[in-house]
Amino acid sequence: MAEITIIIPMYNAEKTLRKCLDSVKAQNYKNYGVILIDDCSTDNSAQVTQEYGYKIIKLNQRSGQGKARNIGAQQALTKYLAFTDSDCILPKDWLSKIMADFKNRKAEFICDGYSGSVGNTFLEKYAFYELLIRRKNLSNPITSFPSNNFACNREIFIKEKGFSEQKNYVAEDLEFSLEVGRKYKIFWDKNLGIKHHFHKGLKKYIKQQYRFARDTIYLYLRKPNLKKIKTYQEEKNKFVIFYTAILELNIVLSFFYSTIVYLIPFLLIIILLLDFSLINYISKKEGIISSVKSMFVIILRNMSWTTGMISGIIRFFV
Repeated sequence: MAEITIIIPMYNAEKTLRKCLDSVKAQNYKNYGVILIDDCSTDNSAQVTQEYGYKIIKLNQRSGQGKARNIGAQQALTKYLAFTDSDCILPKDWLSKIMADFKNRKAEFICDGYSGSVGNTFLEKYAFYELLIRRKNLSNPITSFPSNNFACNREIFIKEKGFSEQKNYVAEDLEFSLEVGRKYKIFWDKNLGIKHHFHKGLKKYIKQQYRFARDTIYLYLRKPNLKKIKTYQEEKNKFVIFYTAILELNIVLSFFYSTIVYLIPFLLIIILLLDFSLINYISKKEGIISSVKSMFVIILRNMSWTTGMISGIIRFFV
């Protein structure tokens, strides 16, 4: 009988699914099972999965990744669960290192982030570098983890009732991990990094950042006790959001008070200095042109954060 089950939710994932499942099949630890949850895909995802012979659960209506993961966990029969997404590629020793961690680290949750981007466009590499820099100073034990690269004891997952199943909600992994992080040990293994298909288009990336910010502030308003728990989100983000909000206010007021426009360049400098480590890292890795491009993306990202937070506050009170 298998010791661990890999849970993979999917929705219209045919473009990335094959690479994901190839990496699952290539694991050097063989005592595992796989459950795929098809969240009403309208493309050829189901046909792709049939080629691999893994167990597939087809949902009758769109339910979201949180519920899909929960259903997969409920159907699993193994002691341990491992979670990833259909747009991720696992290293060959992913499961073997996870099982070694459960044995040697005495932790209930094992996790890591990304080791790289599958794609090679500027925006895909930027998205990877941004997360890499944000998480570089993590020290164990941690109190939060991403949903596409973690493993846990199934009994604990079921006991804690898994992910939130709210519709149109993308902070289900943050909420679940913060909740369990108060009770159980979470070990961040920097050798478990997976590759990911990041967004190629700026519009999709900005929309993603907007939704993260919207649902994160909505979560903290619903559960204010979680705000005191430190995560891999750097404290500097509070200053980033504050100065970005001031920048946006100045842009609006400059239409009525022309003299205030002179403050805008200074605010832009402050905002970019707060992300200097990221800009400098990109400059060293990709060159000066990419670092200049990253400044533009950072400003748009920050603005999407503030807009998303306003939307989340309205969602909470309305």
